[in-house]
Amino acid sequence: MRFSESFLSDLLDRVPISEVIATRVSWDRKKTRVNRGDYWGCCPFHGESRPSFHCEDRKGRYHCFGCGVSGNHFRFFMELDGVSFPRAVEMVASIAGINLPDSGRDESQAERVEREKREQQRKARDARRARQEEKAAERKAETVRSIWTEAKPIKGTPAEAYLNSRMIELSDFPDGSEWVPSLRHHSNLLFEGKRCHALIGGVQSKNRKIVAIWRIFLDDAGRPLLGEDGKKVKLGLGSASGGAVRLGPVTPVLKLAEGIETALGVMLLTKGKSSVWATLSTSGMMGVEIPEGVRRVEIYADGDRHRRHNNTGAVIEPPGIVAAKKLQERLLSEGIETAIYPSPEPDDWLDVWVERKKDEQRQRAVHYVQ
Repeated sequence: MRFSESFLSDLLDRVPISEVIATRVSWDRKKTRVNRGDYWGCCPFHGESRPSFHCEDRKGRYHCFGCGVSGNHFRFFMELDGVSFPRAVEMVASIAGINLPDSGRDESQAERVEREKREQQRKARDARRARQEEKAAERKAETVRSIWTEAKPIKGTPAEAYLNSRMIELSDFPDGSEWVPSLRHHSNLLFEGKRCHALIGGVQSKNRKIVAIWRIFLDDAGRPLLGEDGKKVKLGLGSASGGAVRLGPVTPVLKLAEGIETALGVMLLTKGKSSVWATLSTSGMMGVEIPEGVRRVEIYADGDRHRRHNNTGAVIEPPGIVAAKKLQERLLSEGIETAIYPSPEPDDWLDVWVERKKDEQRQRAVHYVQ
């Protein structure tokens, strides 16, 4: 059965994607924000104990940050249940409580008028949403500029204390005189009604402009704030698509890692003339834009544990490796030499640096008896 674009578009507008996914997924109460149409749960496509499966009603899309699956209402049923596209449309229509169009007869005058009315309403909603999103983006961009301007160098601040607690010290770097300028400290950021310190990473676009920031929230002593899930509170602000936190200038050989701390670990391990940039996430890794002048990219991927798919039992590669391979495929097609260096499973490259530093400290502590 063939469906018109207007029917499919109207169907997607009528049913929030969270209602579709809720037929298979239980939402996590702590992470989900129902009033924002922002939902989190454990992924139905692969086994996990912590919710990394996300959907947004506003966008009508889902994405798993664990195994990488993504799509809309129809693709959810097609991939999870193995049904055809027409059957997936039928399932979504059933949730919406509407009948499928009868392809065997002509559209009546009343049906045509109703369809055109819905189409006009949809276009008006889309235009209104686009204006709202544009204004919201402008407000975010202004906030990003304001926070970045207010932030100061991190030397002697809780931000430096935080990095030191991760075994990243200024004296470890070859120069050792100052921290990279893309990292700053802010002493007065609001988080959950409280004023906090934060380590700020400036996200630069391909044209070197600061387009977003990455915030790691800290207490007065530089200890990271923890969320309800026990994880460090790390939040982005602004449109970071294609950008990265540049821990050095553009160099012919460019090293990439996900997190800021991991990227600093790579810097300390390699100590070469090539720069290291942090892409901040797997999606950031896949979408990072490489500027002119880079001939080779080295991806220092996180070596998380392999897992098995719930339905098929197939081994699923870690998200960091999947993202690295997708980036490699794109860069090779653009003529940029690319290599992937996975960290030892289940560590990341900062863990590797920490172990090396501890080994060096133990060796220096040995006293030889003559």
